[in-house]
Amino acid sequence: MYLQGLYEIQLWDSFGRDLNQATNMCGAIYHYAKQVNNEYVGGIAPMVRSERPAGQWQSLHIWFSAPRFDEQGIKVANARFIRVLLNGELIQENIDREGPNAGVHGHSEAAMNPLMLQGDHGLVAFRNIYIRPLRPLSK
Repeated sequence: MYLQGLYEIQLWDSFGRDLNQATNMCGAIYHYAKQVNNEYVGGIAPMVRSERPAGQWQSLHIWFSAPRFDEQGIKVANARFIRVLLNGELIQENIDREGPNAGVHGHSEAAMNPLMLQGDHGLVAFRNIYIRPLRPLSK
């Protein structure tokens, strides 16, 4: 799932798998496009594994703050995953994103961008998607 087409949280069947990279598991925040020593950096594994087996519905709640810009269009605050729950378990909290991650879809950082759903690693279905604005953040 790409919030604003730029900041990806992994949604795929990692239940019971021993993964070679923790940022490949369900609920991980995907790494940045930049590399250090031929390895991607900036990916963040979930604090706990709470994915369910394939064939069961997953429940994902995301509180997200888009990057903020001043009147001149200069970024004054990074995008941020405030809180992420997977199947009722807290898996991410207060994660700033300096910029887009690998695999972005041609968007630049902005106050408003699309939500993009991806289904390229097997069968996937989505239901009950709600988008609600957050209260303004205090300065």
